[in-house]
Amino acid sequence: MTKKTTEEFLGTIYRIWMLRYVDVPDTAVASIYPTEPGNRKSNTGIRPNKYIPVIARVNGQAARTTLVPAGAGHYRMQFNAVLRKAARADVGEVVRIELSLDRDSREHAVPADLRAALNRHPKAKRAFEETPPGLRRQLLKWMDSAKGEATRMRRIEILIDRMVERALLGSRHSQKKPD
Repeated sequence: MTKKTTEEFLGTIYRIWMLRYVDVPDTAVASIYPTEPGNRKSNTGIRPNKYIPVIARVNGQAARTTLVPAGAGHYRMQFNAVLRKAARADVGEVVRIELSLDRDSREHAVPADLRAALNRHPKAKRAFEETPPGLRRQLLKWMDSAKGEATRMRRIEILIDRMVERALLGSRHSQKKPD
């Protein structure tokens, strides 16, 4: 089966709490996401509970987003404000969406001052590298939001302290308990 680079479909916007979503057809997911033989756990060949990074386009406006597992091998996509404004649509309306797999890295660069501080503290550096990508992204955004140099330096100190604490707590919890 040849994989397409993009897939278009119509989807109805619905709401879960405050967020808007669109169910993504299984055929759209299967056509843009490369499957791995031997890991087929659903009839579409997609591994359940796997987040899929995509670029969604509505009326020429693109947004990076992620297809999230919706259960039973199906996926949904958050229909964020950028996409809602481009579609001029909201809950209950049908929109045309074009999806493509997002192959670009979503990692944020670690600023030089933070990198230098992490290099001085190996435990903090290891803990920072082991943090989940979403948490690491939020920490870097928090660092970048500092308006003054003094605030930035305080935040670096706080981040280093938290990472050392994380490393120590993690190593303590990972040790075998006595029988």
